[in-house]
Amino acid sequence: MFQNSKSEVETLSLINNLIEKDEIIGLQCLHHTIHKGWFNASSTLITKYFNPKQRDLYEEFVKIRKKLKLENVPLFSNLTNLLPEQSPSLVKAEPCYMWAQNMTHILMKIKFSPKIDVPGYLEILRLNVSITLPELTVSGVAFTGDFPVLFYLNIKTYKFMNAHHSKWYQTEMGTITLEILKSPSPYVWRNIHAELHHNPHNQYIWWEIYRLYQDQFEAGFSLLADTEMKRDEKEDQYQLREERMISDKRLVREKLAEQKSMQNQILRDKMYCTEMRSKKRNYIADPFEWEAWQI
Repeated sequence: MFQNSKSEVETLSLINNLIEKDEIIGLQCLHHTIHKGWFNASSTLITKYFNPKQRDLYEEFVKIRKKLKLENVPLFSNLTNLLPEQSPSLVKAEPCYMWAQNMTHILMKIKFSPKIDVPGYLEILRLNVSITLPELTVSGVAFTGDFPVLFYLNIKTYKFMNAHHSKWYQTEMGTITLEILKSPSPYVWRNIHAELHHNPHNQYIWWEIYRLYQDQFEAGFSLLADTEMKRDEKEDQYQLREERMISDKRLVREKLAEQKSMQNQILRDKMYCTEMRSKKRNYIADPFEWEAWQI
């Protein structure tokens, strides 16, 4: 049916009529429109027919990509943005990454590959890099293998980042490089992760950059150690003052409690003497003097 259509306009009209009549449209129609390079017809099929019917197209897109003409790759890339973000067909994986730093920037190389020594995927579509104050998120989808892969990386960072003065760009095949401005800056990070000792299996040191700025950030580490030592000393002194204040307050409370106990005892003694005087009609001057107890 669709193969006989001579133009995209004719095909699009036919697709809309079938959708209105709730007729069945096969996947071969989508293959046909994509290979023809007809974006409007292809996007209509995805958004108005397959997506509402919750038809998972990710595995189908892998088949389409293998037979796709080079000139239709940009169209294919745009169509992937119309697919749902989540799918049971997507194989989830974390990309590998290398990182290093100087006093002002965090430098990262992220490879969309399960191993650092394996080339990254030829094409990463729906590539998204999000830099917020305390968090870095990178995601992308690959269709050039035998199955669709969703790469996803999320890092809660050691300190804040300045998103407005950070940048990223694609370099090698399936690889992006990030230059992230630290906030505050200049500053030395002990780890890229907020958790100081976190070292995941897909994380590596970017030795080339490390050696380039080694003297700079080693001096920064020394300065940071001195700063932290002074801060720890201030915290210890503050803690000692707090403990002394607590101890002094406790002693005051104990002293007040002791005085109150003595006053209560004196009051009880006086009340007892008054009661005995009333009963025996004896005057008791001091309950602790023996003569006062003579009856």
